[in-house]
Amino acid sequence: MSRQLINIITQDTETLIKSAGTTEHLEFIDGNDNPIPAGIPYHIHITSDKSYWYMTSAEHETDSILIFKADGNDPSFVRYRKLYGSNRQTYLYESRYVPTEIDYRQGRVQLYFAKPANDTSAKVFELVKKTFQKTHQITLKLKLILLSKVNEMMLKQETND
Repeated sequence: MSRQLINIITQDTETLIKSAGTTEHLEFIDGNDNPIPAGIPYHIHITSDKSYWYMTSAEHETDSILIFKADGNDPSFVRYRKLYGSNRQTYLYESRYVPTEIDYRQGRVQLYFAKPANDTSAKVFELVKKTFQKTHQITLKLKLILLSKVNEMMLKQETND
């Protein structure tokens, strides 16, 4: 297999599983359909499109070669990840919203707040709308609308007195 393909896979790697296992008898083949001997350590590159690429050696090295499952079946931990997904936990990050001139003219600002539901001593923090709209199972969320429109007639009367 060409070094160019291995470089593309390496650059597109999202997750690298080091020491993923050792080869079994007739489990893997190389790019020329030659069987890989039993007992060779291998690692796995998971690319951004969630493809699994197997390579020899426990960690990625310059002499690692690309190997392929001979029977097309995945090892148990790969099947598990495909079944349950490899989605990473989404975390909420504090972000302050600064009202704009348009907000002041409209007299209305929407603010979004959240707090971890399983921690009674956690502080409430502000979020941006996009983060607020994401689903978070163990988070208490609050949308607060502030109205600040003042009747211009009342303002003029107060300043004239």
